[in-house]
Amino acid sequence: MSKQEAIRNAARAVKAHGLTLPVDLEKQIAGLENPQYRVAVVGEYQVGKSTLINRVFLGDKPLLSEGRGLCTTAVATDIEYASSPILEVYDWTDTSRTGETLAKTIPNPTEDDVNDVTVSSAMETRAELAKKRARVAVKVPNEALRGFTVVDTPGLDDPNQELLLDTTWRIIPTADVALLVVRGDKTLGDRERGLLRKEIMGRNGISRLMVLASFNPKTMNQDQEERKDILRTIKADLTNMGRDNIPVEMYCFDSSVEDIMSDVAEIRMTIRQFLADNALPGREEKIANLLRVELEKDLAGIATKLATAGKSDAERAALAARVETEVARFKEQAELAFERFQDEVSALNDDIKRDVNLAVDAVFDKFYAEFSEKEDVDAMKKVLERASTTLRSDLQDKVSIIALKLKSDVNRLIDRYAKNMDECRKPWNVFISDELKIEKPIAAKVPTLVIKAIEVALLNVILPFGWITAIIAKMLLGENFSPAEWGVKKLILSQVKKGLEEAKPNVSTQVMKQVNDGIEKTFVDVKAAMEVYNKAQVEAIRSALAASPAESADRAALESAKADLESALAAL
Repeated sequence: MSKQEAIRNAARAVKAHGLTLPVDLEKQIAGLENPQYRVAVVGEYQVGKSTLINRVFLGDKPLLSEGRGLCTTAVATDIEYASSPILEVYDWTDTSRTGETLAKTIPNPTEDDVNDVTVSSAMETRAELAKKRARVAVKVPNEALRGFTVVDTPGLDDPNQELLLDTTWRIIPTADVALLVVRGDKTLGDRERGLLRKEIMGRNGISRLMVLASFNPKTMNQDQEERKDILRTIKADLTNMGRDNIPVEMYCFDSSVEDIMSDVAEIRMTIRQFLADNALPGREEKIANLLRVELEKDLAGIATKLATAGKSDAERAALAARVETEVARFKEQAELAFERFQDEVSALNDDIKRDVNLAVDAVFDKFYAEFSEKEDVDAMKKVLERASTTLRSDLQDKVSIIALKLKSDVNRLIDRYAKNMDECRKPWNVFISDELKIEKPIAAKVPTLVIKAIEVALLNVILPFGWITAIIAKMLLGENFSPAEWGVKKLILSQVKKGLEEAKPNVSTQVMKQVNDGIEKTFVDVKAAMEVYNKAQVEAIRSALAASPAESADRAALESAKADLESALAAL
């Protein structure tokens, strides 16, 4: 059975037994027929999102503003195919922002027309614009858009978080796939990691994504080897997050750069191939995940009604009180288990610090040993010019090994924590199994599915190497050195050694800050997962217990519904 067949069968099973699905989910299932896939283009501001859309999807008539240097976009923009160019502006119908209305249309729009309805440089005006405007649709006769709606979003680092809630964070769950555009001269930052960890890659979010590193040779001076290092580090980052299936490409729009994609046709073909391979599976996976949640809730409600069939009001009230007692008991025990987990992870700190110090020493000592072998000042200068890149690359290699070891250690503790959680759940599981006949509760998933995706943020270390190079270069340029004079070389070696020794503790401190920040983030994620451990099922049980006894009267119908929904859930 295909994924689509399983989805449709599950939806039919729900309806056949008088149950309902959320309206949005119904629309998504209906959208599997002749789908118009949604592609969210996300990233920080000024990374090249609009330029990419203009060149790849709008081509003949770029309409999105590029390179203004400020956070200006306040409204998400849909870019779609149409037989003739038109701009459609949709406003919210009311303050609840649940419906939209077509406010105006502009035929043959210009870039200024699009800017007038989506952009503002004033913070207050931008916020008001985001509250008022639901979206803007730019429709053009470009074949590259057939079958897709490409959505341009405000930058992830927009200082107005309320605006992001109205736009980017609202758009992401509606997309089938995403293109994450990042700068081509650095590795993934915290916002981009956070997006990959939660908003995009969560259980009900987007499962298919491509990372596109935008390189601009006019503003970025990295050479071919440095570009390779950046790509390698981004891929290592994704692997450490458990996202090694995400493709990564670097591109620019300058044909003189030959080691990365630099031809618009090639960039367009690469993106279209990714969309062709992933848009449908992405939509199916997202819908299937949403359906599983609904089926699990319905099954919990049905099982509860079966368990209360024939019981008196007093018996039902006593059962409801037991539910609340067991939930409270579980939460209390789970809190203690979490605190033990916290203590065990924190105890790893001393070993990590030792490993980091050894790594920094080894990298710096290796650099100095190779530097000291150079025979003349010119050769030394060339080494110093690349000092920042060399030191950073070598240290990242060693830090990635530390990160993997730490991840392994933390996951070992997570497994122990999960076992402790199993012990905490036993009374609850026994209760709902014996009293309510729910054999596979949602609570059994607390919260290992979330915390197994742990990422320790080590690879984006900002290392203070630039000032070392600057000091040495200034010293060399200020004197008329003779390469043959050993005293000069000795002086240079002395200064470099001093600079490296002074930098070691600073670098170690920064790496450890990354480690501790990553661990703290893990604690936050685990805590959040624990606190919402089985809310959906508990609410379903509470709702079923509050229903009238008549709803539990037809035992045969409930048994049939339970069997059908269990079968549908297994097929998903």
